[in-house]
Amino acid sequence: MKNNHALIILGMHRSGTSLLTGLLSQVGVQMGKSLYAPQKGVNEKGFWEHEDIVDTHDELLLNLDSQWDDLLPLADNWWESARIKPFAEKLSKLVRRDFSAARIWPSRIRACAGCYRCGSRFLPPAKSRLLSSA
Repeated sequence: MKNNHALIILGMHRSGTSLLTGLLSQVGVQMGKSLYAPQKGVNEKGFWEHEDIVDTHDELLLNLDSQWDDLLPLADNWWESARIKPFAEKLSKLVRRDFSAARIWPSRIRACAGCYRCGSRFLPPAKSRLLSSA
């Protein structure tokens, strides 16, 4: 995975992250095997979020007594907690499973800085770029 690039798309709710990620898919960025389905009246062209990775992020945040839209910061050094290890391992396996052969792949992370830390902390070795829709 050292020869591929992770694009981290970070933005608040309704800020254009779905649009940006959808555009990236149109120019050949691999999106993964399982994306959240579009929702009529909410986001009809798709969310472009990797279902398994987002669900794991959400489980991790709940384990930290938080959630993706929480305004409160996560505890200092939360990533060093022993209870985080299973989530880190799961995220790493998901990324390797779906993106090990990809030259460029996205990680769309919703809303908060805690979510960015959650997503970026556990990425397997790759060159990464942060794209913000803010």
